[in-house]
Amino acid sequence: MFPKSWTGVLLVGVAAMIAIQVVAMTRIWRLEAQIANVSLDQAKNREWVATEVNRARAAVSGETTKSLKHMEALRAEVNQAKDKATEVVVTAQTAALKTTKDLESRLEQAQRERAAQLGGQIADLKEAAHQTGSKLNEVTGEVSSVRSDVASAKADLNQTVADLRKMMGDMGVMSGLIATNSKQINALRALGERDYLEFSLTRGSQPTPVAGIGLVLKKTDPSRNRYTLELWVEDRKIEKRDKTRNEPVQFYLSNTRQPLEIVVNDIGKDRVVGYVSAPRLQASR
Repeated sequence: MFPKSWTGVLLVGVAAMIAIQVVAMTRIWRLEAQIANVSLDQAKNREWVATEVNRARAAVSGETTKSLKHMEALRAEVNQAKDKATEVVVTAQTAALKTTKDLESRLEQAQRERAAQLGGQIADLKEAAHQTGSKLNEVTGEVSSVRSDVASAKADLNQTVADLRKMMGDMGVMSGLIATNSKQINALRALGERDYLEFSLTRGSQPTPVAGIGLVLKKTDPSRNRYTLELWVEDRKIEKRDKTRNEPVQFYLSNTRQPLEIVVNDIGKDRVVGYVSAPRLQASR
């Protein structure tokens, strides 16, 4: 047996140990209660998290489903657009091919027509060239003939002029060349030195205007080749009496230095035929 002093100490120690154990158990119970509370909170949190996760999953699933449906709709529209585009391209290619073939056909037809037209034009040009050559030969021949005729006419003119002669006029002035017929008058015209105006007069009382003057045939004597004229010159009356055939009958105008000449080539009964000759500077009025 233990001594009494030790028993007290032992009791005190046991009591202390019991107290310590009670305190420890109390703390353990508290901790277990806190742990239980924490576990309960964790369970609630886990349940909330699970709920939120499920909600999120459901929302994501719904959005995903919507997105998939939208993507399917877009894919369908894209495929439809591709089909339409392909159809349009095929149609355009077909139309372009047809247009190209039509254009090629038209071009070939136009080329054939143009070739035929050019062939015809070339044939026409050849024919025209041939005809032109023939006409040129004809013209050349005609030119040669005309030259020959001109040379002949010139020779004839020179001969005609050479056959003409000058005479002293009734006013004592040497006349120009005297023509006795129309051929010689034309030859003198060709010389271009004077103007020649032919006339035919019958006996009368009124002046006949010739080259700006008035002529009145008073009488004729065919047997003697004589005639008498009245000249009305610038309001003056001049009588030329008993003039002969081809005689230069001369008179002046107020503004001339060379005389004008009247030559009668043919004398008939109450009729004469002749011409008036005037210097070139005094053209007929």
